[in-house]
Amino acid sequence: MVRPTLPTIGRPSRTTAVRSVFAVLLLLSVLLLAGNYVTTALGTSDRNAASLAGNGVTVLTEQTGPLEVYGPNETELNEYERYARYWDVDESPVGSRTLLYTATKWVPKTECDWKRCRRNVVGRLNLTTGEHTELFSRIYSDRGSNEWHDADRVNGTHVAVAGIRKDRVFFADVESDRITWQWHASERYPRDIGRGQYDWTHLNDVEVLDDGRVMASVRNMDEVVFIRPGRGVIDDWTLGSNDNYDVLYEQHNMDYIPRDRGGPAVIVSDSHNNRIVEFQRVNDQWRQSWVWKDAKMQWTRDGDRMPNGHTLITDTNGDRVFEVNERGEVVWLVETTKAYEAERLGTGDESRGGQSAAALGLPSHTTAGGPSGSKYSRFTLEVWQLFSDNAPPYILNSILFVLPPWIDPVQFLPLGVAGTTLVSWSGIELYWRVDWRRLLPV
Repeated sequence: MVRPTLPTIGRPSRTTAVRSVFAVLLLLSVLLLAGNYVTTALGTSDRNAASLAGNGVTVLTEQTGPLEVYGPNETELNEYERYARYWDVDESPVGSRTLLYTATKWVPKTECDWKRCRRNVVGRLNLTTGEHTELFSRIYSDRGSNEWHDADRVNGTHVAVAGIRKDRVFFADVESDRITWQWHASERYPRDIGRGQYDWTHLNDVEVLDDGRVMASVRNMDEVVFIRPGRGVIDDWTLGSNDNYDVLYEQHNMDYIPRDRGGPAVIVSDSHNNRIVEFQRVNDQWRQSWVWKDAKMQWTRDGDRMPNGHTLITDTNGDRVFEVNERGEVVWLVETTKAYEAERLGTGDESRGGQSAAALGLPSHTTAGGPSGSKYSRFTLEVWQLFSDNAPPYILNSILFVLPPWIDPVQFLPLGVAGTTLVSWSGIELYWRVDWRRLLPV
């Protein structure tokens, strides 16, 4: 008896298997990205899970947009778009609903000597009347980093300014429009360190202390320095050192906490280490006393200690400004687009109303995970944190900064996988379709 021959089921070809792998990777990546776009568009985000514990009005600046004002229920109350970019914002003086800010706007060629220019401004805004007043300004060419990222009120007629363009800190008399004192980074640093001609030090923050010293952030040298006007840097007070990234890594917006509030202490946005960190002065040395970090934190730019012991944090590439309580829990949060600095009105300029972490006994928070109710699993956040902690921070943060706002940092991985998959798949398909023997010489 002859048995019927059954059809044979062949194994998938190698090309089919490769295409299937690429298709699955691409599908998963697109689904993750689309899911994040939908939840963002519908407004379902981390902030919905945070309790409305923040009190008062919060003002924040966006590096690529307006100055915004939020109420305690996370509702935007107002925004101001007079300038192209806003940087520092301080309440000055306390309780007056008047803000001191720095900002930048483009200047047409007809008003300057270069092809393209920008005007850096120290301004004042009355939130009650909406009145703007330009206190001090200068025009620079639009080449390299040349903004004023911070200004601090010295007295009724003078402001201190952190000038990136000329690598200096200076005092300006707003009545006479004159610079009355300056300290230049060349007084301390050799030219063979830093970032070159057009962004050598990136000196991005200044604070005038009650005893007359001037504290400045020299970002590209990873140092916070204390300057005695007329005498120079007080060496044994310097926090951090060049390329010692375990201490500071291209920091922003440090705040000084004096002895009468539990200091001397400095709270710093340790930007490329993706954390807010505080250092306490112990036996004439700086010792780390507190740190806050979660898996979503990406390029922190500001941290203010408030009178209630809470800390207001600005997370630029995490696209959020949020408040953590004394236990390290997120209790108030708004989503933003590339925020640079935030200020809670009625709590004092920056951290001048708050106590040190040592005095408050604050526990550090460095565990993986975002706010309660996060749309991401703990595993996803841990994978992202592992990736972001080991990727080159300058490159990663530059890429994240230019991505669309609906792609948050955690979504960068599926976006990268999707892009790599498309490029690899296209390359292999091209390789399969070309008769390479006909292209080779005989």
